[in-house]
Amino acid sequence: MINIYSDGAYSSSRDQGGWAFAFYKDDVLIKLKYDGLVSTTNNRMEIMGCIKAMEFLKHNKITEPVTIFTDSMYVIGTMTKNWKMKKNTDLWPIMFGLMTPNIRFQHVKGHEGNVGNSLCDTWAVFSSHLEGCEIDLQPVINQCYVDNSGLDKTPPQTCFTFNFE
Repeated sequence: MINIYSDGAYSSSRDQGGWAFAFYKDDVLIKLKYDGLVSTTNNRMEIMGCIKAMEFLKHNKITEPVTIFTDSMYVIGTMTKNWKMKKNTDLWPIMFGLMTPNIRFQHVKGHEGNVGNSLCDTWAVFSSHLEGCEIDLQPVINQCYVDNSGLDKTPPQTCFTFNFE
């Protein structure tokens, strides 16, 4: 089972945003990527997180079923409910061009204790302080499992180390 969590963030005081995605296979974090961009918007960062995740899938030739979780109703509505694409018209064709039959999108409530969403939110906010420095973190796995079965439970404590590629 492959799950990807994606999130975007934006700071109006800096006119800078960030995106992040986390790739999980069988509930184990395998890959975390994030970056920051100036002169952007929150919605663009939400879209960029998904685009970067989908590029990762394509680059790694992943064909098994994938669920991309996002807290962005803008992304969910456009990708699953045929919402009109009046803005960000430069990004939507890229995203739709990366769409394959094995990918599905699912909404996750933001800031509700979901471990994958919280991880991406943290790194998207952090990367909104960076500019043009895409970082690819490869965790050294110490069997870090994610339990999303009960969101009312305290998230499991995770401890990772990362190798920079």
